[in-house]
Amino acid sequence: MNAPLRNLRPAVLSLLAEQIPVALREVPRWVAWRYEKRTKPGGEPKWAKMPLTSRDTAAKVCDPTTWGTFQELDSAYLLYDFDGIGLVLTGGDGLHGIDIDDCRNPVTGQLNSLACRILERIRGYAEISPSGTGIKIVARTNLDKSRVNHKTGLELYVGSRTSFGGALSLGFDPKLSTSSCKALSRLKLETCGPAPELTWVKSR
Repeated sequence: MNAPLRNLRPAVLSLLAEQIPVALREVPRWVAWRYEKRTKPGGEPKWAKMPLTSRDTAAKVCDPTTWGTFQELDSAYLLYDFDGIGLVLTGGDGLHGIDIDDCRNPVTGQLNSLACRILERIRGYAEISPSGTGIKIVARTNLDKSRVNHKTGLELYVGSRTSFGGALSLGFDPKLSTSSCKALSRLKLETCGPAPELTWVKSR
């Protein structure tokens, strides 16, 4: 990415709060976020998602006193011009996160084959990432620890993380309370194994 593009604030999809399932809205672990420009160790600028409270002060995923209810963060979204809101995942209630980066064409809406396979296996809530180029999923799983495969863009995480949400929904399985253990066992193998061959297919 060239320097002028790095200096541009990333575009984000608008919050669609009504699409977030009630089962997740009732979890009292929400924060807001806003893009802020930071500098990498080498001096290169980057835009980081900074977690914020409903009062527009710094939030921490490891500090419950900085979290709020969905209603509080939804109300503060427009008041403080946040870029979005997100659910803090602690792992204690079995709610875990799955991120698939760079799996969606933001112009055509097409998903790659890895994203389609995961969406077919996992029971939970899925939505398009704020950038429009990835997928974020919240589901109950038996993950024992977080895993990441940069080659595939697949990340599985259990806690101390925020699932930034509220953009275009890809659907909600009413069986969110049902564990996706078997599916995650396969995903762990894919995450730790070699990168699969990816092809673009039409989204459902």
